Amino acid sequence: LIIPGNHDPNISDSDFGEENVWVCHEPTPWPIGDATFLLIPYEHKVSMGDKMAGEAAALAGQEWMLVGHGDYLSGVREPNPHEPGVYMPLTRADVDRHGPSQVVLGHIHKATPPEERVVYIGSPHGLDISETGKRRYLLYDTESKRFEEKAVRTDYLYFQESFFIFPADDEVVRLQSEIHARMESWGLSEGEWDK
Repeated sequence: LIIPGNHDPNISDSDFGEENVWVCHEPTPWPIGDATFLLIPYEHKVSMGDKMAGEAAALAGQEWMLVGHGDYLSGVREPNPHEPGVYMPLTRADVDRHGPSQVVLGHIHKATPPEERVVYIGSPHGLDISETGKRRYLLYDTESKRFEEKAVRTDYLYFQESFFIFPADDEVVRLQSEIHARMESWGLSEGEWDK
């Protein structure tokens, strides 16, 4: 199943050599096991809330997940200088009104924790060094209704950090402590530090 994004809104089944590939072009509920996923392909200058409204109404009273490609406007959003503007916005009000149990989005390349109600899966392979941190993909277990993170092994890991320094007697010690704490927050294993 492929849900087009803003860079590939016109892809089609015929772009692939395998017959088991399906490209979603309209909002489509897709049951897998006990789970129902509402797939929403990217559409230019349209809100995700408006695009999912009809199908979400048909799913009222059921547990379902929204899967789409766009900007969640009520969450932490890191501006991308390569893609200014807002792409197929989804608001917290949309999520509350239509009631998906969880939302999984593409578009923002930085992964967010899978325990959140709205999750950005992130890009499994960074496009440039501005995409920092460990790479991953997610598996969703339809029985436990939980995500499992799977690490993508890469040759290099990029991190970019900023620190605010002000004159003080202990400024060097304070900076060293902040650097250490920030590096610990990266969650690297022993074998990843040389990357």
